[in-house]
Amino acid sequence: DHQLFAVWTYGRVEIYFYWYMYKEPFRSEEKRRALLERLNSIEGVSLPDDAITRRPSIPLTVLTRKRALEQLLETFEWMIAEIKAS
Repeated sequence: DHQLFAVWTYGRVEIYFYWYMYKEPFRSEEKRRALLERLNSIEGVSLPDDAITRRPSIPLTVLTRKRALEQLLETFEWMIAEIKAS
């Protein structure tokens, strides 16, 4: 029921904040802001505040660093846990 992201052949991972707004638990602005904070804590990621209503993307090159990829995967694991708990 939840599509979390898309990976595009032009080298970006698109984060589906726009779609999150329509499903629990990310219908809550507070939850989307918590997600934004987690993503922005990844070195090389700097999404603007208004990203929580859009479909911003992250360059795949950012994820060539092992720690950045680990943080992104941890973020999606957190999201899945939040969805399951809702």
